Amino acid sequence: MIRWDAIRCKLGAAMMAEWDRRGICWLSLAETLSDVKRQQHQLVAMASAIMGDQPQLCRDANLRDDLEAILSEVEVGKSPPQRPLFLHGTDFQRRVWSALLEIPPGVTRSYSDVASQLGRPGCQRAVAQACARNRIALLIPCHRLIGSDGRLRGYRWGIDRKQRLLQWEQQAVGDQQNRISIR
Repeated sequence: MIRWDAIRCKLGAAMMAEWDRRGICWLSLAETLSDVKRQQHQLVAMASAIMGDQPQLCRDANLRDDLEAILSEVEVGKSPPQRPLFLHGTDFQRRVWSALLEIPPGVTRSYSDVASQLGRPGCQRAVAQACARNRIALLIPCHRLIGSDGRLRGYRWGIDRKQRLLQWEQQAVGDQQNRISIR
């Protein structure tokens, strides 16, 4: 069974799903609640490919508190506390996603940096493709990857959201540094 819920937020709307209490398997963003709910067919397709049959979806308002907590941390530029994640991808994709989890808020890395970190220099396109297949926005922070020229590159949930997320994080880091320097 896949439990899910969706809410409006400062990023537009968000939908989160958890698979059989194994972990969060989906966190997507869109302009409106209707848009984000339309993404359910992608969630069902992913789950069907893994399970081999049609999963049961159940709206669960209990997930709302978790989703609101995640979004409230993100909206002030912090990384939300880690939650169990149910990841499905190739070994390389999982390695990329793990590397992304190591990038602190307010810090960016290039796709090339991550490729080199994984012992695969020159495979920045493969890193970008792994980011494009990330189904768990915000908790796997693919928004922290930029081009080697320092410019923002694609983001599954829109380049404007990527820019906003990075601004929130950089503002929070700046605020923290100002508090530290005052002492």
